[in-house]
Amino acid sequence: MKTFQVLSYERLQATLSDLFGLTLNQGGLLNLLQRAQRRFRSGREAAVSALRRAAVVASDETGVRIEGSNAYHWVFHSTEAVVHQASPTRGAIVVREMMDGHRPAV
Repeated sequence: MKTFQVLSYERLQATLSDLFGLTLNQGGLLNLLQRAQRRFRSGREAAVSALRRAAVVASDETGVRIEGSNAYHWVFHSTEAVVHQASPTRGAIVVREMMDGHRPAV
């Protein structure tokens, strides 16, 4: 929820408290998110790899605010994978880095 719903730490604290009765300070919340991120790394790498083999890839981006700054939430989609990517830019560099030289047919 912090990364993809773009909730501030304060709002995420309140949401977790309201939904699950969890009381976490912001430092604890940051530690939890950093530990969880490592657990998802191999799955993300597999999804990016599948995306880079796909014949058809769709992508879109939308503007979001992340930590008080304007940024973009990118979504790349193929039949086998969906990859989300936050970036401070909507420039072609995001696509080039995600695809790493792969040029799908569509």
